[in-house]
Parts: sequence; structure tokens; C-alpha cells
Amino acid sequence: MLNDSQYILGDSISNMKTDTYDYFFSGTPCYEDLEIFGVDKNKPSTYKTKFLDWFVPRLKPRLGTVTIAFTGCRRANSQILPKFFYVNQTFFQNGYILKDTKYYIKKNGYDAYSHTLGHVYTFQKKDKEGIFNLRKHKNFNTYGKDLWGPFGKEKVIDGEVVAQPFEVPEMCILNYTNEGHVVYDPFGGLGTTGLAAKKHQRNYLVYEIREQIYTEGQKLFNAN
Repeated sequence: MLNDSQYILGDSISNMKTDTYDYFFSGTPCYEDLEIFGVDKNKPSTYKTKFLDWFVPRLKPRLGTVTIAFTGCRRANSQILPKFFYVNQTFFQNGYILKDTKYYIKKNGYDAYSHTLGHVYTFQKKDKEGIFNLRKHKNFNTYGKDLWGPFGKEKVIDGEVVAQPFEVPEMCILNYTNEGHVVYDPFGGLGTTGLAAKKHQRNYLVYEIREQIYTEGQKLFNAN
């Protein structure tokens, strides 16, 4: 029964110390969205030193499991910005192991700005066992594959991609949680993580700070 679920219009950062949840699933903001932290795409390592080094120590999932679904590389100034490297490095430095890696095809064809392959990295806190339902639920043909997709067309609002393909959080939630667990997404966009949790009888705590995107996401929750 869903009795602890919220899709919130607001800033997640100020609540990170008090929010409680079992499993973390989210994307990571792009370089430009983190300028307030001092992140500068012309200095790629600031993604780690100015944001991730602050953010990752504040994650407190009760199951010890964190999944980051993101574009691991993007192009800028004739170089690749290796977000995947900074994400891995920071989690390792904070007592996590890399539990699993998956990839999904975002779209076919060339993109001059962003790689068309999404990364799905799951980290496990060394002192917590976590849940891994692959064999229990026989999800070999869904989560079990190493390359997923392509799925439906990416959702874009005001020129920005604002939602993971629904299947990405859905497969991860089924693998890393059980019914009744609370799934947390502080950068929720249209609320796809919450919708996937809701579908499978998990609770959710999802934030979105941009009102236009939140309004569109609320329509999806109302329809489901």
C-alpha cells in the first residue's frame, strides 16, 4: 500500500539531511544546472570537486543502494567531459563498491552535443547487503541484459530532456527493492521514477524544482 509517497515541487537539497528512504535512483544534473555550486564545463573536474564531493556523502539509503542513470559522456570544447569517471571516483571514495553496470540506447544516430548511450551505474555501500532480485524474479530478459533499449522518444520541455525512459527506473526498482520500500529521486523531472515505483507498489519521494516541468509531471501522476 502506498502510504508514504510524494511528488514535490521544490528544492531537494535543503531536505537531504532529513529525508528518509530505502533506495536512491536518479540522474545527475548537467554541468550548466550546477553553476550555482561552482561547476564549470570548461573545468570538467569541478563536477566532482564542487558538486559530487558535497552530494554523495549526504546520500543515506537504508538499503545502501544507489543507482545513477545518466549520460556518462558529453562533448564540449572539442573534448569529452567524463562524468562517468567522476561519479565512479566519488562513490569509491565514500565507501561504495560498483555493484552493477548497464547501458541503454538513448537514440540512434549522431548527436553533436551528447553521447547517445546512457549509463546506469549501481553502487552498494560496503557495510550493507542490499537487495538483488534478478534470480528471484527471473528478470533475465529485462534487467539481466547489459544493453537496454532503444525505448520511446525522449521527453523534451523547453529544449531540455526532462525524463528517463520509464523502463530504466522500472527495471532498477524491481531489481533493488521490494514492495513497500521508499524510492528517492531528488532530481525528478517529470516524475518518471515515482511513476515506476507507484506501478510496482513501492513508495516514492521525488522532487522537481522547475514549475513548468513539475506541472507536466503532475498531469502524468493524475493520469495514473
